[in-house]
Amino acid sequence: MQHFVLVLLLGSFLGLSQAQDLNFPTKKYVRPGDSFKLECDSSDALDVQVIDNKAVLPTPQEMETINENLKSTAGSGGVYKSYKNATKSKHDGTYTCIAYYGDTHVEEGVGYRVATCQVFVIDICGESSDCDESTYEVCVADYETGTYECKCPDCSTDANDFNPICTDRCEVAFHDCQMKDLTCKDKTPRTKLLDGFCPEAALPTVKTLSGIQTFQVEDGNEIILSAGLVDVGSPPSVVTWFFKKDGSKEILELQGANSDALKLVSGLDTYGEYEAEIKYCGDVSSINKYKLERRQEVTTAPVFQTTSEKSDDLTNAAVCSVFPGGVVESFDSQSNFYDLACSHVLVADVLPGGSYLDPWFLYGSFDQYNGKGALSGFTYHGSDTFQVLRGWVINLGGSKVPLVEGVEKEIGTSGCTALFENFYLSIKCEKVEFYYDGMMAGMISLKSGLIEKPAGGLGLCYDNNSGSRPNWQVGSKRDACLVDTDKESCSDGDSDCSAHTCSPGAVSSCGELNCGSDEADELQQCAL
Repeated sequence: MQHFVLVLLLGSFLGLSQAQDLNFPTKKYVRPGDSFKLECDSSDALDVQVIDNKAVLPTPQEMETINENLKSTAGSGGVYKSYKNATKSKHDGTYTCIAYYGDTHVEEGVGYRVATCQVFVIDICGESSDCDESTYEVCVADYETGTYECKCPDCSTDANDFNPICTDRCEVAFHDCQMKDLTCKDKTPRTKLLDGFCPEAALPTVKTLSGIQTFQVEDGNEIILSAGLVDVGSPPSVVTWFFKKDGSKEILELQGANSDALKLVSGLDTYGEYEAEIKYCGDVSSINKYKLERRQEVTTAPVFQTTSEKSDDLTNAAVCSVFPGGVVESFDSQSNFYDLACSHVLVADVLPGGSYLDPWFLYGSFDQYNGKGALSGFTYHGSDTFQVLRGWVINLGGSKVPLVEGVEKEIGTSGCTALFENFYLSIKCEKVEFYYDGMMAGMISLKSGLIEKPAGGLGLCYDNNSGSRPNWQVGSKRDACLVDTDKESCSDGDSDCSAHTCSPGAVSSCGELNCGSDEADELQQCAL
C-alpha cells in the first residue's frame, strides 16, 4: 500500500500560466544530505534562468527590460543548477525558472514566461511513515513521487542460510529473517523458542483454578504461588507472571519470573493481584489469578461521593450515541442506520493498552417500541458483569443493586459506579462511561478521547465490519432476533427535523421515527 505525503503546491508566479514548451518540474523531493539538480529548458528561448528559493525575484518591469535587451543570438534555451548536502533550512522552498523570448515570442505583451518548482527536503520514512517496526515492517521511500511503501524484510540474501528455528507458535522457520517475515505478513508476534526443528507435539497438563484465590498474610511471610503447570508439554509451554500493585492501575510483567512457582516474601511492595499466564504454541491455555492482601484487624466502610463532590471533565471524551429507530452515531460523529434485535456489541476493547489480560465489552439490548427499534438496556462485561435494564434497574448476578438518587454506588467488583439523577442513569468505569434514559436511548463516552478504532477495538460505535456477525450481533440470531444487514434507512422521513440538529444521529433518528405515515409519540420525542 502506498502512502502519499501531503504538500501545498504553489501556483505559477505572478498568475501567469506555464507555457507548454517551458519544462520545469512542479515539485521535487530530496532526502536531507543528498545532492539534487534543477533543470529548466525551452527550445525557443533566448535565455533561461533558475532563481534560488531565497533569492529576490526581478519585478515584471525588470524582466521586460531584460527581455528587450536580449539579442537574437543569446542563450541556448536551457540551464540547470546543482545543489549539494540538502538541508530543510537552506534548500526547502520555491525555485523559479524564467525564460526570455525577445521580440519573437511575445504573448499578450509579455516576452517572458515563468514556472515554479517546490522543493521538499524531507526524510519521508522518518517524518511520514507509519510502518510498524514491531512487526518488522521496513519503510521504502520513493523520492520521485514523494511516497513510501511498508515492506516486509527481504530475505533473498538469507536464501542459503539454513539455521532452523522453532518459534513460540510451534512453527519452523529456516532462519531468523523468515521468522520476521512471517510476523510481518500476519502481524502475529513471534519469538525464538528453540534452536532447530520443533519436537513432536504434546499438550501441557495444567491445573486451572476457579476465580481469584485470595490470601491474607502478615509482613515477612514466605509465599509460593503456582501457575498451575503440571507438565510443560512439548514444545515447552511459556509461563509469564503479571502483577498489579494495590492502589495502582498499571499491570507489570514480572521480569525473570518464567517458571511455574513464584516465590515471594510478603511486604508493602508485594500486596496486590497476580496473574499467571500459560501459553502453548502461542495460544493462552490457562490464566490463574491470585490476590495477596495484608491482614487487617480493623476495616472501614466505603465512602461514596455525591455528585456535588465530583468534577469529572469529559470535554475531550469520544462520544457514541444510540438513538431510537436503529440509529447509532459513531465516535467519528457519523450517523448510521442498522437493523437491530436482541444483543449487539456497541463497543469493546479486547486488547486495552496492548494487553489481553483485561478486556472489556459493552453490549446493547434492543427490542421494539411503537414499531421502532429501541435500546432496552446495556450489559457490561469486565472484571465483573452486570446489566442496566429499562426502568433504571441494575442487575448484578441476579440481584437488584439498590440506588439512592444523587448518591454514587459501587457495582460489585466491576470497578464501576452508578448514579441515578434527573431520570438518567450514568455508569462510570475505568475506560468507559455510559448513560441510559431508562427507556430507549443511551450515550457512550470513551475517556481516552480516541475516535479511531484501536487494535483490539470492535463494535457498532466504531463500524459495522463484523465479519459473520450481522451488525455485531451476539447470541441468538433466529426468530425475533433475526436481523437484515441490507435493510435500508427510511427514504420518506419527516423533512421537518430542524429541532434536532444538535447531531446527525438525532436528525436521522427523527426521520426514522416519523417515516411515512408514522409519527413519534411523546416518549420517543423525549428520547430525541
